[in-house]
Amino acid sequence: KGLMPVGDRIRIINASKNFGKEVLDVMLKLAEDGMTMLVVSHEMGFARAAANQVVFMDNGEVIETSPPKMLFNNPGEERTKKFLDHIL
Repeated sequence: KGLMPVGDRIRIINASKNFGKEVLDVMLKLAEDGMTMLVVSHEMGFARAAANQVVFMDNGEVIETSPPKMLFNNPGEERTKKFLDHIL
């Protein structure tokens, strides 16, 4: 887990509930303010709220990329749908 500043962007590795609500709230505020972030996480609620683009991966393979509203409400790939049905 970690925060890595990269110029005017932040790369966040393994964002999770273990970060605590305060950290996720700060990350959400940064996203709302236009901060570019690359976040790797299993925290789907945060991804839904903060992302403008979600990449779903399985076993290191990109399965689907789309805006969060589309991915969470109407996934285009069966593997994405199975994951979301299981996790949500």
